Amino acid sequence: MGRRLVRLDAARALRSAVEFLIASSFSTDGAEAWWQDFDLYPGPSDEWVTAYAGCALAGAPGGRAHRWAAKAWRWLKNRASGRSAGFRYNGRTTPDADSTAWACRLAAGLGISGGPLDGALGFLESCRRRDGGIATYPSREAVRAAIRIPADLPVDGWASSHVCVTAAAAGIPKFGDDERVRRFLRREQMRSGEWRGYWWCDAEYATAMAIECLAHSATAPDRRAAGLGIEYLRTSGGGDSAFRLALRIIGLSRGGEPPADLLGQLTALQQTDGSWPPSARLRIPPPDEMSPDRRWNWDEGYKGFGSIRLDANRIFTTATAVRALSAAAAP
Repeated sequence: MGRRLVRLDAARALRSAVEFLIASSFSTDGAEAWWQDFDLYPGPSDEWVTAYAGCALAGAPGGRAHRWAAKAWRWLKNRASGRSAGFRYNGRTTPDADSTAWACRLAAGLGISGGPLDGALGFLESCRRRDGGIATYPSREAVRAAIRIPADLPVDGWASSHVCVTAAAAGIPKFGDDERVRRFLRREQMRSGEWRGYWWCDAEYATAMAIECLAHSATAPDRRAAGLGIEYLRTSGGGDSAFRLALRIIGLSRGGEPPADLLGQLTALQQTDGSWPPSARLRIPPPDEMSPDRRWNWDEGYKGFGSIRLDANRIFTTATAVRALSAAAAP
């Protein structure tokens, strides 16, 4: 009976969260929808956050969620019309692999192919590095253009392969089925089982997505790596962070272990409007920073390099919770 009640609570929480995302969207004519969150030096994100929120809705049960996911894709498609391939953090920035990966994942969730996706996949390919990983930007010159800094300043950190971006792109069959990508993920796994991302404070983000890619692979090395990641998520904590809890649920569910106890913890944190408190901690390393985990002097009141920002509008955390609840409910 206890597990049944947890699942009933989770189903109610999921419906409420979907309604929060729908109510929080922007729309002009009813045919499109977009979201904004995080506030960095270029302003808040719209394309990246819209792709991520739309992807969460595309994976949620029910026609209403899917209709709004389709509205998100239409907005992204129209925004990309007539410009270079790929999607962006917002309209003031240049294309990046993370935003593009989530837009591609949204389209895949809706069964869409062709159109701007062909160029987007080509852009992601241009961000691939020799080590098999995917960098956020295709070149050092692209990094400098994105953040408008002089040509003599080093940007090796932003131009290198990023575990979190690679793991997100691995949710697209073209990359997740590629042994070079999977080998990169296996090589970058920490001895304690987790994967540590470049742009995120919390290891659960990259870990959950790496497990999504590797857990159902046909190869034993992939499954072993996924098993170590699952073991890490079982005990990684984060009880006061809805973002970390949701990511643990995603990773464990994709690994075949329905986490009933974590579902109860996550639903207990939900607010009355269907959202969860902001807890997605995005970090902005200086462009030459190769190992952001070693940096200690992060500034949570600043919007530029060396800062940590929360999703103040609660879109990213809530979308992650929607992904978690949908993953746990999947057969």
